[in-house]
Amino acid sequence: MKYIIMITLAFLFFQCSERREMQENEKRITVDLEERTETSVFDLMDSITVVPLESSDSCLISTIHQIEKKNDTLYIYDMQQSSFFCYKTNGVFLFKISDKGSGPEEYQYIEHFSVSEKGEIFLLEPWGNIYHYGNNGIFIQKIKLPDVLKSYNEIYVRGNSIVINSLSGDILYYSLSDDTYQSFHLYERMNAFFPLKRTSVYNDSIMNVSLFDNQIYKIARDGLVSSWAWDFKENNNSEKDIKRLTSEIEYKSGDNHNSVMTDFIGKGKPLKQFIYTSCESNRFKIALMEYDNNFLHVFHDKCNKMNRVFTRTKENTIFHTCTYSDNTFIYFDQPFVRGWRDLTCITEEVLGEKYSLYANLINDSDSNPTVILFHLKK
Repeated sequence: MKYIIMITLAFLFFQCSERREMQENEKRITVDLEERTETSVFDLMDSITVVPLESSDSCLISTIHQIEKKNDTLYIYDMQQSSFFCYKTNGVFLFKISDKGSGPEEYQYIEHFSVSEKGEIFLLEPWGNIYHYGNNGIFIQKIKLPDVLKSYNEIYVRGNSIVINSLSGDILYYSLSDDTYQSFHLYERMNAFFPLKRTSVYNDSIMNVSLFDNQIYKIARDGLVSSWAWDFKENNNSEKDIKRLTSEIEYKSGDNHNSVMTDFIGKGKPLKQFIYTSCESNRFKIALMEYDNNFLHVFHDKCNKMNRVFTRTKENTIFHTCTYSDNTFIYFDQPFVRGWRDLTCITEEVLGEKYSLYANLINDSDSNPTVILFHLKK
């Protein structure tokens, strides 16, 4: 009997140790950026949808400034018209919000928006007003945020929690249920390194990737809670690298307006690599990066613990110009993708028989911008 108890305890100890090791491995994703994997779009995606957005006098879009997806619905903000559009993912138009004005229920300028799990819409003005609409586009309330940030540039909503990011590098955590709030400093804005577009939503959490040390944080009421991290081994940016970056930025402060991010990343430069955005889907942890003077993709498969590292797919596609939302990469045609580097996302090889539909849509001057959905594997 004594030996049976000892064996049972040893087995339980082994199970606990193994579970702790698995949890530690999930906390730190180790990737060799030099170990490239030939990758097809279809190694990552279940399907691709070309969305012909309905075009009529009541729903013509000039430009897409921001786009989000929730389940089978697309939400689009057109900054030129100061109008918000809602469509089904098959392109059918649902409703439009066009409330620009000076009245008590009207906005003057929208900087960013977020959509809750229930489909409620939150439009953010950069001076701290939120315009809250129901999932049918009907106005509910105007929320005046506390005056604690220099500017209010990004909004993310989950449950009763609202997170506001500021260009200054500060964050406001605001509770819809009781109007309480906390503000805290995230990190300094450094020249071309903006503290925006570094936040994503995964399940019920609002996540942020640090500027230089590859840490992924959950934004909570009391501040940043460390969640997990990318580990690029010898290509991690060291404290010495970051100090060098700071000194070079200060030295070049006289011509900061001419500097771009890639001036500081790559061989012979302060930073070895830089994560533009990090996001997480049901299946993958993803980093879209700058490395070795090129774009780089890192997809970590959470099911088989496999890493895929590639500059572009076999079909010549990159995802750096896409928006990530709701287990989907969303592509829409943008003027800047035709300059600087080759930023090709859509090719005939990717779309197959759907390419003719896409070509007809982009060549039709009377149609709305074309949206393409890359549905990640689950």
